[in-house]
Amino acid sequence: MTLGVQTACLEQYPLEDVLDFLQETGIGQVELVGSHLMYKTPAYCEDVAAAVRERGMEISGYVWDGNGAVPWFQGRRFRAMEPDGVEDAIECIRQNVAVTAALGGAHLVVIEPRGPEAGLDEHTAWEQLVIAYREGATIAADAGIRLVNEFHPPGDFASTPERAIALIDEVGSSNFTACLDFCHAEVMAPGDAELFIRRMGVDRIGHVHIAGGGQHPHMHQAVGIGDVDAFRLLSVLQEMGYNANYSLCLYGNPLPKRAIRQSVDYLHANGYFV
Repeated sequence: MTLGVQTACLEQYPLEDVLDFLQETGIGQVELVGSHLMYKTPAYCEDVAAAVRERGMEISGYVWDGNGAVPWFQGRRFRAMEPDGVEDAIECIRQNVAVTAALGGAHLVVIEPRGPEAGLDEHTAWEQLVIAYREGATIAADAGIRLVNEFHPPGDFASTPERAIALIDEVGSSNFTACLDFCHAEVMAPGDAELFIRRMGVDRIGHVHIAGGGQHPHMHQAVGIGDVDAFRLLSVLQEMGYNANYSLCLYGNPLPKRAIRQSVDYLHANGYFV
């Protein structure tokens, strides 16, 4: 197994400094977020990918937050749950698949859209989300990219165990799966993240974000801190046969470099990713 880092927790630093730090820390994979790619042209993406390779790492994937309030960082909104927004949502997935392919990544993480927006009832919003992801999964598959949805509790549309499973099943594509975030799983199924993961099943999980933490949905702490039993969840995933990518995701941590070092040391000391 190779350990990666999702760069959202380091977005306050220039990308070159981020890559140098990750190389020094012994990280093997980089999962980039949109704020580190202000201009998302193919040539720019290829330059970034080359800088990652020069440091002996690889890009595992790209994260697109379609809820982004800063369009020039994250790109256009993901309008899957807005009136008449389906076609635009599909086009957004197409554009971000192209970014992921230019980076040489294997997966595109889409942050679950918030909604439904005014003028759209829940049933129609659900249908539109399913259509957008179903079409997006085909677009991504044609480019050799896995499309994964990161469920974002609390309160986001599909961020309950039942709805998360239902969304993946209704989309009905082997190329559309979940990004399982340990911190979010603990919020979605308090005290029972292991059972939630087992209910999801390995075929519905396409990427994993490792973190410590507790009941705060966005406070991703260093591995080993808080209520999340990361080693138990990693053991469950191995038992289930999960063999795709892992990234540390410490978004929101006020001391991200320290938290990354602590997490890497803790994982290595317990026999993971060595």
